[in-house]
Amino acid sequence: MKKRSLLTVVMALAVGIVGAFGLTACDNRGPRSDQTVIKMMGWGDIYETRIFETMIDMFEDEHPEYYVEYNPIGGNDYMLKFMQAVQNRREMPDVFYMADYNFVRYMTDTDVFEDLTPYIEASPNLGKDDLYEESVYAYSYNKETKTFGDTENGGLYGLPKDLGPTVFIYNKDMAEDAGITVDRSVAKGYDPTTKKLNDQVPMTWAQYIAFASDISNSITSKHVYGGGSYPIELAYNVFGKNFTALDADGHSYIDVNNKEFAEALQFFSDIQNKNIFSSGKDKRSLVCSQEEQASVSGLNRFIAGEAATVFTGAWNTTSLWECIYDWDILPTPVPNESGDLKDVDSPAREGCESVSFLGSVCLSVYSGSKVKEGAYLLAEYLSTNVDAQRYNYKAGMAIPNLRTLEEEYLTAELNDPLGMNRPQNRQVYLNALKNSPRRAEAYTWDGEWTTEFFNCSSQNYKYSLQHVYRVDSIIDSYAPNYVVWDWDTKSITTSPTTNDSSASLAGVVSGQEFLSNFQSEIQKLIDENSDKYKFVVR
Repeated sequence: MKKRSLLTVVMALAVGIVGAFGLTACDNRGPRSDQTVIKMMGWGDIYETRIFETMIDMFEDEHPEYYVEYNPIGGNDYMLKFMQAVQNRREMPDVFYMADYNFVRYMTDTDVFEDLTPYIEASPNLGKDDLYEESVYAYSYNKETKTFGDTENGGLYGLPKDLGPTVFIYNKDMAEDAGITVDRSVAKGYDPTTKKLNDQVPMTWAQYIAFASDISNSITSKHVYGGGSYPIELAYNVFGKNFTALDADGHSYIDVNNKEFAEALQFFSDIQNKNIFSSGKDKRSLVCSQEEQASVSGLNRFIAGEAATVFTGAWNTTSLWECIYDWDILPTPVPNESGDLKDVDSPAREGCESVSFLGSVCLSVYSGSKVKEGAYLLAEYLSTNVDAQRYNYKAGMAIPNLRTLEEEYLTAELNDPLGMNRPQNRQVYLNALKNSPRRAEAYTWDGEWTTEFFNCSSQNYKYSLQHVYRVDSIIDSYAPNYVVWDWDTKSITTSPTTNDSSASLAGVVSGQEFLSNFQSEIQKLIDENSDKYKFVVR
């Protein structure tokens, strides 16, 4: 790994952070008598708060007739505060954040969203075509038909604060120290024989395992995981699927009772299972287990140099800039044709695509606001003003919302405090932005079902997802773990099979039974509110 003086790094980070985010004393001035006050409520850490305070200052410089009273709320408390404001409208801000996975519920159950369509049509600065298609689809709604994503006949009830894909990040210094070099002429995403990496070509799952293992195993001074995390969503999305899908009428349904999900789930489980793949000098799992990620997140392990790769998004760029080493992004790995996790020569499977999943938050205007014109101007400015967007992406907060800024974003000098302009392979971000679905919960009434999906099925523990990815009886409630996919036969298991070291089949179900019942249990949760909405099927 490249050696850098710790003192130099700390000083660079401190100076860089102050320069990038404008960490100055709070401006406690109030509005002048000739200014109209716009109240805005959002969330974010100290860096995001400072970035938005700076963009608000820029807005006020351009629109001196307005004074913005910005109220950043802690992320965990935001929705509680918002719901209280919905109940007591005097507390409602003029401009507020709304995450895509909460948008359906609050759009259908409240009347607090102003239709921004007429403001956009009258705006000399913005047209819907300036935005990415998914940004418009995500926040469009037809009240008469209760249809989301109706970009033709519905209104637009939010402008994107951001639209960000989750992508594959790797430690470039560790890779170089392991003898791995970037060579865009090689056909494979990663060739373990020559240790050549093509950062424009997706690895296969087998190549990812070899790549992460090569880095991890090259480090003898301490244990370094091959991966800090690997989201199951990304393992499944590359098949062209999503946990939630839409039927012909636009209603949401859970879509996991199929061979693609079984294969993705087994891959997700196996790379965290020390009995399947191992890494580092003490031969722990290739990727941190769920228990290990709960104690220290994969991102924090990556930043600390304890994991060679991780999956995260542009919103964490400021955190990643705390790394004292070089890092970059790579396309999401895909399964290979042979279905063998050790076959690094088998090509990417036909029909699979290196995609991500998108998360988004919008800026909405309160329908009862007494300053709607100013509130819209503020939302438009923060979302799409060229200068504000340029400041935002250079400060490491997000990918620009405007398609017209794509080209400059690819090569722009970012405010990386160490001067390494990380990341450099930004085309991966843009490819994912255009080709990926949003996170699964954004297509349902709310995201509460995902708690059951990932953590436990309160209806029946036998069909909890944790039965598959929690291994070796780590948690007694979920032991023994199930094998849902047979790598030899390339099929869903039809008889009880377990990886558990106890080798007992007592209480184990087949992959076929597990997927059928698991899907049924989760569908019940989604169906509780299915009559309240539908989506335009694209």
